[in-house]
Amino acid sequence: MLLTWLYVAHETGFDAFRPGAERTYRVLRQLTTPYKMDFQIEAHAALTPEMIGSIAEIESANRIRPGHRWVRYRQFAQRRAFWYTDPNYLAFWGIRLKRGDLHKALNQPGGVVISQEALAEFFPTGEDPMGKVLEGQWGDYIVTGIIEEQPRNTHFNPHFVTATLPAGVRDAWSNWELRTSFRWVQTFVRLRKDADPERTEQKLRALAVPEENPENTTSHRLQSLLRTRLYGREDFPEGISGPGTGIGAGDLKAVRSLASIGMLVLFVACINFVNLSTARAALRAKEVGMRKVVGAGQRQLAFQFLLESVLLTVLALPLSLILTGMTGPYWQHIVGQTDTLAAFLEPHMAVVLVAATVLVGLFSGVYPAFLLSRVSPIAALHSQTATGSGGSSLRRVFMIFQFAVSVFLVYVALVAFVQLDYVLKKDLGFNEENILALRIFDVDGSLRNTYNEVKQRFLEHPDVLAATASASLPGEGWTSRKEMVLDPSGAFFEIRQYAIDEDQFDMIGVNLVAGRNFSADIKSDFESATILNETAVEKLGIENPVGKPFKLLDNEGWIIGVVEDFHMRRLTERLHANAFVMRPRSFRVVNLRLAAGNISETMQGLEEIWKAYIPVRPFMYAFLDDRLEVNYGKYLRFQRIFSVGFGVSFLIASIGLLGLAAHTCERRRKEIGIRKVFGASIGKIAILLGAEFTKLVLIANLIAWPFAYVLMQDWLQDFAYRANMGPFPFLFTALGSVFATLMVVGFQCFRASNANPIEALRHE
Repeated sequence: MLLTWLYVAHETGFDAFRPGAERTYRVLRQLTTPYKMDFQIEAHAALTPEMIGSIAEIESANRIRPGHRWVRYRQFAQRRAFWYTDPNYLAFWGIRLKRGDLHKALNQPGGVVISQEALAEFFPTGEDPMGKVLEGQWGDYIVTGIIEEQPRNTHFNPHFVTATLPAGVRDAWSNWELRTSFRWVQTFVRLRKDADPERTEQKLRALAVPEENPENTTSHRLQSLLRTRLYGREDFPEGISGPGTGIGAGDLKAVRSLASIGMLVLFVACINFVNLSTARAALRAKEVGMRKVVGAGQRQLAFQFLLESVLLTVLALPLSLILTGMTGPYWQHIVGQTDTLAAFLEPHMAVVLVAATVLVGLFSGVYPAFLLSRVSPIAALHSQTATGSGGSSLRRVFMIFQFAVSVFLVYVALVAFVQLDYVLKKDLGFNEENILALRIFDVDGSLRNTYNEVKQRFLEHPDVLAATASASLPGEGWTSRKEMVLDPSGAFFEIRQYAIDEDQFDMIGVNLVAGRNFSADIKSDFESATILNETAVEKLGIENPVGKPFKLLDNEGWIIGVVEDFHMRRLTERLHANAFVMRPRSFRVVNLRLAAGNISETMQGLEEIWKAYIPVRPFMYAFLDDRLEVNYGKYLRFQRIFSVGFGVSFLIASIGLLGLAAHTCERRRKEIGIRKVFGASIGKIAILLGAEFTKLVLIANLIAWPFAYVLMQDWLQDFAYRANMGPFPFLFTALGSVFATLMVVGFQCFRASNANPIEALRHE
C-alpha cells in the first residue's frame, strides 16, 4: 500500500508546488480542418504578446521551446534537454538558483543556467562552472547560474535553459507565419486571482489567428497545469498531439489501477484480520466472560479490543516501512517512478500516514470488537462459544470478497500477458531479427549527402550483413509525414510518407508486388518517385497504379512500384496507407542487419567506424527488438502492476484461508476423529472439508468475472490487433483458484486427519 501511495502521490502531485499552480494554464492550439479537429501542445509563439496586451485576466506568461540538443564542454559532448524560453522562466516557475543571480542569469546575452544533473555530468571533477563557455548546437553559451535540486514530480527540469534565442527561434517569437510561429513552442499563462478561466478562454478564442490554408481555422484553449500530466485525454477526448517533449505524458490508467489495487489489497488485509479475529474469538470467550462478571461493561471491552487493533497496526507500520524500502527498487523498475521513502518525512505526508494507520486499525478492529464485547458471560463460561452462525456467515462473505479480488486481478494480469505476448510476437510482415539502428545522420546531418558512402563503410565490417538509410526504424515509424486525402467515395483517410533508401525493402525481406524498386542511379527517383503499399492502392482505388501520376505533400511525381503490406508502426494501430520516397535530406538512421554471434565485439567495431565520422559525439544506437518492446511500455507496466497486485492479494487471502482452514479443522477435530474411526480415508476427509471452501471460491469467480471482463474489454480497445483468447481466461482463473484453495485447505486437512483420533475423543 505504501508503494502504491508513493506512486499515486508522485503522479497526482506533478507541479502542484509551483507558485500559483491552480491559476496556471497551458495554451493549446485548436486546429479545425474540413475533416477533423485537432488539439496541439504547441501554440503560436507570437500569440503571447497579443494575449498579454488584450486579455486583462492574464497576469503573466512564459514560452518554452523544449527539445534535446547537443552540448559540448571541452572534449565531452552529450545530447541533453536544452530549452529556449522567455527571460522570466525562473521567476514564473518558482525555480531557485544555487548559484547566480535569479533576476540576471537569463537576461545576460548568451547566459545559460544548468541543472544539478548537468553540473555532475559536464563538470565531474568539481570545477567551478560559473562563467565557463559551453558549445551549443546553435551557438556558444556562458554558464550564469546553477539550478537548485528540483522535485522529481515536475515537467520543468531540463539540463540547460537559456533565453538567448537563435535566429530561427527568435523569429518564431514574433512571426505569425504558420510553419514557423507555432512549431515546437509551448505557452503557459498565469491568470489573476480574481479571473474566471472560462471567460478568459472565450476572450482567447476570439483572437484572430492567420492561417495559410483558408479551409483551416485556428483558435486556442486553456488546459490547467494541474491536469496536464494525467487528464489530457479526459479533458480533450479528440486527443492532444504535437512534437517536442510532450509535457504531460502520464498514464492515468496506471494511476487509477494502482490506486484501486492498493485499496483492494488493503481491504483484503483488513478482512483477513476480521476473519481471523472472529474465527478465533472462542479462545477469548472465557476472558470476556470473566471481565464481564467482575464488572467490565460492553463499551469498555469494545474500546480495549479496538485499542489492541490500532496498536497492532501502529506496530506494523515500522515493519511496513522497512519492507517498502527493501522492495522499493524493484517496484520503481515496474512502475518507472523514482520517489523514495524520504517522501514520508515531509510533514503533511507523515501526518497523513499516521492518520491512515490509525484509521486502518479502527476499521479492522471495529467488528471483532463489537462481536467480542457482546458475548454473554454465561454462554462464554459454559461452552466457550463466542460466535454463532451469524459470525460464520459473515466470514464466508468476507472470504468470497477476498478471493473475488484475487480472481479479478489474476484475470486482468492474464489477459494483459496474453495480449502483450501476442503483439510482441506477431509477424510484422518483415524480418526484424538482429536489426540495429545507428542515429548517425541525426547527430551529423551533413553525412546525409554521402549516405551511400556511410553505408558502405559499415558494410565493410564482417558482422554487418546488410545496411540501409531511412528516417526511422521499420516497425516504429519514428518519423513520418502525413496528409489527409480523399478516397473514391469522397471520404478522407490518412496516408503516411516515409523516407527510405533503395536497399530498405531487400534488407527487411519485403517484396514488391508491382513495378520496380528505387535506384540510386536514377536521378528522378530522389525527387519524384513514390512506392505505395497495398493498403494505399486499395484505399485510393487506383487500378494498375505503376506509372500513374501521384502527389502527396510536397512530392509530385509518379508511382514506380507497389510493395506488400507490413507494419511501419506499433500494433495499437491498423495498417496505414503508406507512401515511400527516397529523400536523403530526411534520413536519420543507418539500419544494420547483424550476424548472430558476439554482439559485444561487433558493437566495438561499429563504434570505431562511428568515431571515424563523428569523433566528438557518443555512439547512439538502438536494437529494433528493444525498441518494439519500449513501444508497449505503458501496457507492459499495466500488466506488471496487476501481476504484483494479484501476487500480494493472493498471498494475503491464502494466509487468511490457511487460518480459517486451521480453525475449521480444530473446530471439527472430534468429527474428523470419529470419521477416521469408522474408516474414512485422509482423501475423503480432505474433500469433505475442502468442498465448502471450493464452493465459496467458485462463487468468488462468478462475482469477479464480469468486472474483470468489462475492464479488459476497455483496455483492449487500445489494440487494433487482439489475441483470440476464447474462454481460456475464465477456465484458467476458475481452475487455478480452486486448485490453490484445495492445496491450502488440503495441507491443514492432512495435518488434522493425520492426528490420532484417540487424542480427539479421549474426553468423550
